[in-house]
Amino acid sequence: NITDTALPEINIFNFITSKQNPTYFNAWKVSDSKSFFELCLVSYEIVYYTASRTGGHKHTDSHLYFFGHLNLTKDFGNALIRPETLGDKITELFDSVEIDFKTYPKFSRKYFVLAENKDDFAFLLKPELIKYIQNIEGLQIEFSNNNCIFRLEKAVDERESMQLCEIGLTLNRLLNNL
Repeated sequence: NITDTALPEINIFNFITSKQNPTYFNAWKVSDSKSFFELCLVSYEIVYYTASRTGGHKHTDSHLYFFGHLNLTKDFGNALIRPETLGDKITELFDSVEIDFKTYPKFSRKYFVLAENKDDFAFLLKPELIKYIQNIEGLQIEFSNNNCIFRLEKAVDERESMQLCEIGLTLNRLLNNL
């Protein structure tokens, strides 16, 4: 089921504030018989540069993205789960800031996890959640106390939109122990 809902307060998240000129368009409550989350449509600008014989040129494009939002029953603090990059791996050689889950090597190879309070956050990430996330490509999750937002990497795309809805319903069940 999909119904219109008020826009949740997602402008507290770095995923949003770090974007150039974010604009919130709409939000919907997505639900099934066991779970629900809010799906938010956000636009932001992407700046890129090209070179030609006449010099460099700055381009700005605006794209639409879906973000999911969840109210959580537990306080997860401030934390981030996102795909790990080569730069992350190199940085980790000099300054180990990431939380690694030794019993879940596939998850730890695939995802970069940061948290203000590493021990509390690692305790709250239950095995069912880690096993679920490790099988998803490109998932990004940011926690801010009793809220989280999540997204996939691409702009609005029909297949990814459906996948994000399935992810949102499952994350709500796993994070809120429904």
